[in-house]
Amino acid sequence: MILRTILSAVAIVLGALLIATWGVSQVAVKSVEDGSAVTNITAAVLDSPTALAAMSVELGDVAIDALGNTAIDVEALGLDGAIRDQVTALVESEAFAAEVERQVGQSHGQFADALTDDARESAPLVLMMDASPLVNDRISEIPLVGSFVPTLTLAPVPVEVASAATIDDARTAYGFMEFAATWFLWIGIALIVVGLVISARRRWFLSKTLLAVGVISLGVWALLTFTAPETIAGWFSSGGEESAANIVIRTFAAESAPSVASRMLWWALIALVGSGIFAFIAAGNKRKTA
Repeated sequence: MILRTILSAVAIVLGALLIATWGVSQVAVKSVEDGSAVTNITAAVLDSPTALAAMSVELGDVAIDALGNTAIDVEALGLDGAIRDQVTALVESEAFAAEVERQVGQSHGQFADALTDDARESAPLVLMMDASPLVNDRISEIPLVGSFVPTLTLAPVPVEVASAATIDDARTAYGFMEFAATWFLWIGIALIVVGLVISARRRWFLSKTLLAVGVISLGVWALLTFTAPETIAGWFSSGGEESAANIVIRTFAAESAPSVASRMLWWALIALVGSGIFAFIAAGNKRKTA
């Protein structure tokens, strides 16, 4: 009887845990499909000093090449350093990050396919960015000569918004979440049914099941409400702060946390109240049979 009770409790807890994971995965999968996860991955990668430095050099070269095609002698006027300084300031600005995210959003289909297509070869996500308006605005701010520089039409600049490792980690995470969003609810229900079948005290079964769901849901709510995404990423990623896995997990945690936490809190309240009601009914039935 003790063994049956233990096995029943384990099945109930595992079932409740899978159902809670199903709820979390539903929100995370939606964030990938509507493009918000990709946008946030992009924003996280743009926080990398190495990535920003590479973008500054690339964009600076393109701007100087475009200026060299005009009547202005870049070397004679000593504009090379001034242009690169302006481009570096631009790449590090919020306006540049917002423009990258805007253009990523416009190419949402391409980036969503990269995350969801298992047959895609490992490769970074590259945005061919039109930075002409931003660069022209910056060049116009160069003292004395800025106002005399004609409007430049720059060649699109390749911006690596996510490395191959980041996309591979994101695709792996998405695959798990998609599986969980599809099957964990049914597997969880099946485990709870198994717990019912082997339970030695079926009178208390509904109360115990709802209690398990309520406690786990409350735990998930507390975790997402009071723990920073960076901390959650550190638990699951062995890499450094800017590792691909860390960026992906931190992004999904930050993007999905508010919605998931709200859902988990409602589940916890409903389940705990239901558990109390069924416990009261079970106790009353026990007194009647006594």
